[in-house]
Amino acid sequence: ENYKNAPDNGTVWPDGDCTIRIARGGSFASPQQSIRNTKREQFKAGEKLSRIGIRIARELP
Repeated sequence: ENYKNAPDNGTVWPDGDCTIRIARGGSFASPQQSIRNTKREQFKAGEKLSRIGIRIARELP
């Protein structure tokens, strides 16, 4: 996963493995060492995972 040879005009890449997606960072369910912007996780296109995403929380008085 990198941007080497990526189009610089906003178009999509015309080839490659489009069945795989990459999620960056961790989630609320990740261990502490995985909650960082350098963390990557691979999953299949269309797959729904509870560990992908963030949860916003606010402490109430």
